[in-house]
Amino acid sequence: MIAYTLYISVIFLPISRGLIAITSLHCGFSFAGYEWVGWRNDTGGFPGRPVELIFEFDRVRNFSSMYLHTNNLHTKDVQVFSHAKVYFSIGGRQFNGEPVFFSYMPDLIMEAARNVTIKMHNRVGRFVKLQLYFASRWIMISEVSFDSGELTSINLAPSQPCHPYRSILVHA
Repeated sequence: MIAYTLYISVIFLPISRGLIAITSLHCGFSFAGYEWVGWRNDTGGFPGRPVELIFEFDRVRNFSSMYLHTNNLHTKDVQVFSHAKVYFSIGGRQFNGEPVFFSYMPDLIMEAARNVTIKMHNRVGRFVKLQLYFASRWIMISEVSFDSGELTSINLAPSQPCHPYRSILVHA
């Protein structure tokens, strides 16, 4: 499998359905020596509305795993998300089929940031929609990466690397 990494450093631009996040250089805010993108849940109850990220790839791919580097500073109301749903689409308008569901066991002892792996079970798409549900007031992420292979035929074989993303659509 070919691994792709998205280092989240974000410029937010308003659009009609939320914000578009363009990633390029490391320019996010720093927290304990790392750069993080954070979302706050102000709904008063958990889990609230999910954080939604849409990743666009330059061609249809076969996805095996997603890796998220997340913060867990629970004494400051930052925790790894409680659960995630991952949807796939070929065209980007409709995300049909059952999502991949991932549930995270909360850790209220260790405050260290950690990698979380979501197995994607060889699902196919050009667009990947990730919904993260709050476990606390904040979700903070510094890196997202994927293991995937280019879908060239009915045979799901990896191919040459492609640019891992064009943009991320973040619904506010």
